[in-house]
Amino acid sequence: MIAPARNSETRAGWGQGTKARTLRFKLRRVGWSEQRHGDAVLLLLQDALGRLPTVASQQVALQIALGGPGHDSAAAAQRLGSLTDAFVVVRPDAVIAVRGGAAPTRLFLRQLGQDWLMTDTLDEVDADQLRSDWLAFFLANAVQGPFEPRATLDTVFNSVHRIPPASVVELRADRLTRHEILHDDLSGLPNDTDELRHALADTIVATLSSAVDATPPGMAVAYELSGGLDSTSVALASQAAAQRAGRQRVANSIIYPYFEFRRERYFIDAAARALGLTSRALDGSELLPFDHWYDMPPHDEPSLAAVGFAQHRAMLAAAAVRGAGVSFHGFGGDTIFGMGPARQFSGFGTQLRPTWLGKRGWLAVSDHLQTVRAWFGDGESGFHRQYFSGAHIDDGWADVVVAPRLGCPRVGGFTHPDVLRLTATLWPRQAPGAAYKQILRDLFAAQLPAELLSRPHKVAYDGLYVRGYRRHRTRLEQLIARHAETLARADIDPHLLLAALDKVCSGHLEGDQPLGTVLAALVWMDTRT
Repeated sequence: MIAPARNSETRAGWGQGTKARTLRFKLRRVGWSEQRHGDAVLLLLQDALGRLPTVASQQVALQIALGGPGHDSAAAAQRLGSLTDAFVVVRPDAVIAVRGGAAPTRLFLRQLGQDWLMTDTLDEVDADQLRSDWLAFFLANAVQGPFEPRATLDTVFNSVHRIPPASVVELRADRLTRHEILHDDLSGLPNDTDELRHALADTIVATLSSAVDATPPGMAVAYELSGGLDSTSVALASQAAAQRAGRQRVANSIIYPYFEFRRERYFIDAAARALGLTSRALDGSELLPFDHWYDMPPHDEPSLAAVGFAQHRAMLAAAAVRGAGVSFHGFGGDTIFGMGPARQFSGFGTQLRPTWLGKRGWLAVSDHLQTVRAWFGDGESGFHRQYFSGAHIDDGWADVVVAPRLGCPRVGGFTHPDVLRLTATLWPRQAPGAAYKQILRDLFAAQLPAELLSRPHKVAYDGLYVRGYRRHRTRLEQLIARHAETLARADIDPHLLLAALDKVCSGHLEGDQPLGTVLAALVWMDTRT
């Protein structure tokens, strides 16, 4: 049966005798389909477009549901049909949650006495349940970038655990174990390079066509067009399906009216012409880092979302106003096509203690950093695990928090696991000195405009950060003063933090990342209270 889409819950039991437990499954942001197979309960979660997991993933879920104690759930989950798929199995012996690398629904587990609650929101968790070292925990885990933390099952709240992306999490006898999902089995792929390219292009087109077909009838299709190869290729790959379905196509772009961005409009217009569209220009001077952060809705965990909130909201609002039922983006392309499976991240290396963080606070951060480093590893093996997890495909925050409020979900074009596998196979076949993102260029060379094929790298965004800090300097100073006690408990000196803000506002961005992380955490505190 199909359960009601939102604000619904169900229950299932597992264990026997004194170890008998009940799982209460309560989702407020997403719907699910509940199935029963013998003693097992299977809960299939919908994605951003309201679709249930792919047929391939449903087959995996059924195998796990019927598998029993000796079944290797982690091995089965490597065959997920989409990085956006997620499901939960409750068997007599265990609860097994499977979440693809780009699954937009965040899942959390809380132990409530003898029983457990699985939910997609933490807005019912009180701020007094924050762990004492929550700020150090966040500072350490934020080195993963804008992505959802993956190094631990813990959260900033006591007794609240996450189901990370690209993971199989098993709950047995009140103990949690996590296994990683890596789509790195390259067997069975074509040997011929041209066949690999055709298969890759077909996979991207099929993924996007499916998303177009799932968009409510009569609604337009929007593109977040940056003038780069990723967003333009996504738009090109989906336009045939949109035209076939009679969908209106619209494009939105952020235009920054600053000297260093003077040529960006040229590339955006070239991309729009290739698509037969005129992109609506959004004024980037009103979308700087920390713009409108005081309008942010409450969200479950501290994140770097405060920095980019204005851009996410503006893009989705523009799409919704133009009648779009989906907004396509090219997020993840930099990693997949620009860096590859052997070197996509610089690694976490050795972080330096910020001047405003005392020794006690640095020790607390360092303890958590060890967990992060151990989880992600170093060198090629760590890069391999990052790439094949697919967790870099989308930052997810805009999908979970912003999109539902505007009624326009965001969808990426690189969410099929075969995109990772096929691209990884093509990487070592590139000629020496190949152009940046040559694999993507080869796929859509006949359709991509010459201006994009010959353009240099995009402009660095450092200047935008300096402008954003300067614009909001007074508000940020007030934010720091308002949370002076919170900072002191984390061994952060507010006066030295203000000095670091002054330095960044002067154009020196060396200490920008940890400073921005602390400020984002304080913004989150404001939204929680």
